[in-house]
Amino acid sequence: MIPFAHIAAGCSGLAAASVLSTSATFASPIAPQSSAADLFEIECVDFLDSSHRLEIPADLDGDGRVELVGWWSPSTSFNHADFHVLRQDPASGAWTETTTFLNTGAGAYSGDTHTIAGDFDGDGGDEILILHLHGYEVIDTDSAMQPTRVATSAAAFALSGTVREAAAFDMNADGLDDLVIVDGASVRLLLSTSVSGQIDFSLSDQLPSYGGEVRMAGIQVSGTVTPELILLQDHAHPAVWTLHVENGEFGPGTRIFSRATTGGQRIDLAPGDLDADGDVDAVLFGHDGSYEVLRNHGGVLALEASRVGGPATALADLDGDGDLDGICCGGSGVSQYNNGVSVFHLSLNAGDVQFESAIAFDGLGAHHVTGALDFDLDGDVDVLAGRAVLLNRDEIGASFCDATVNGSGQPAELHVTGRASILAGGPQITGSALPSSTTCILLASSSLDPVAPWPFWDGQLCLGTHQLRRLRVATADAGGGVNMGGSSDWSTGGFQVGASPGLPFTYQIWFRDVTPGGSGANVTDASRILLTL
Repeated sequence: MIPFAHIAAGCSGLAAASVLSTSATFASPIAPQSSAADLFEIECVDFLDSSHRLEIPADLDGDGRVELVGWWSPSTSFNHADFHVLRQDPASGAWTETTTFLNTGAGAYSGDTHTIAGDFDGDGGDEILILHLHGYEVIDTDSAMQPTRVATSAAAFALSGTVREAAAFDMNADGLDDLVIVDGASVRLLLSTSVSGQIDFSLSDQLPSYGGEVRMAGIQVSGTVTPELILLQDHAHPAVWTLHVENGEFGPGTRIFSRATTGGQRIDLAPGDLDADGDVDAVLFGHDGSYEVLRNHGGVLALEASRVGGPATALADLDGDGDLDGICCGGSGVSQYNNGVSVFHLSLNAGDVQFESAIAFDGLGAHHVTGALDFDLDGDVDVLAGRAVLLNRDEIGASFCDATVNGSGQPAELHVTGRASILAGGPQITGSALPSSTTCILLASSSLDPVAPWPFWDGQLCLGTHQLRRLRVATADAGGGVNMGGSSDWSTGGFQVGASPGLPFTYQIWFRDVTPGGSGANVTDASRILLTL
């Protein structure tokens, strides 16, 4: 099992441009009963100081790459919380802060807060809506990620009581995201009235509040053009409702599920395509360790029998097997400073939507999951929340540069496991589908720029000429497998030369091949890894 770095409350000592911490204190995860324990490790993310916390991912400039949106509180006052954006360099993978701070106004760190992203003006990039105890903020950003507060019609946001939930959907098929907001008194539909880039909303319809905490998802059902809303009403007698919008008005709600009681346990709604049929289903996760699947059968929602597993609040493919796993996080509330202990929960899907009982990992400063994305550009999905990232350490390389068929009858593959951390021993390299008992050489190079493939023996080489090196010679076994080991096995020691955090290394294995008519040698596919300290 890979050890997991325990995150202390301070999480200090990192420079502003740092990506990951290098904590040397390790502890096992809480209750390691799940195979998730073999995949993940905690690292701390500390961009400036302990006042930071990540809230949501969003594509702010519409370029297809995700930015991270968060908050920074520069003082002990609850009346000041600054908006900030972090952007990832697509070559090095480093995250850097890009924004000039913008005070989001009173109460952004107190009471109930909710942050969502949506394309409200149709420009292809996301804008941000922040709801907090004393009001709301709509924030747009320019190409340099500099934020601007957008003036909108106050009448549309005449919210009542405590804000519970908000979601952005295109509810009238006009290409603009609209808002559905649940406050203490009502469910409100705010249609975007944005014209020529000027963002605004108008109140189109409202219904009395469903009571308790309400969570929402939008899914395509009933053959409609616009999404159907699923509302989860979570209180002493939880229920799930579907709600259709047509011509800017809410249709009648239909209750499709209810429980007599939850014993005070929270229920969460996690949407996703569970059966890869192209439509969106949902899972109702109870924090009592049970869940129900709400499956979308071509537009007809059907509730399946309760199962044991979870909990989770969102879905993502964590182990790369093609199905969706459960993730959630919480624990430190809405504290101004982000030193509160929090927890990650991961619940792997064992197949046929059978979620394992969740395993818990220590976290820091989170009251919800920020998102699931490839944080370190190693080709897999990591989980972010608050001031920590749960790094996926299954196969860490991002594979590319397809291999050609060799004498084994298959293309040879290169596999990278272990850790990208230089201090932790670096990656471990193996190969498969090689000719039996053939001679193999591990090659590596470092480059900040993508390398175009070029013909090389019977295959194609995707290594650059910068710091090109031969790291180790080994012989494949009778089954066509080879173990190149890690950096301690690479006798040239070349791995350490020039290796530094944020530097991507590319690996390939050259091997002798006696395919008839061939050149006598071939190469595996390539894997590109972003090294960390």
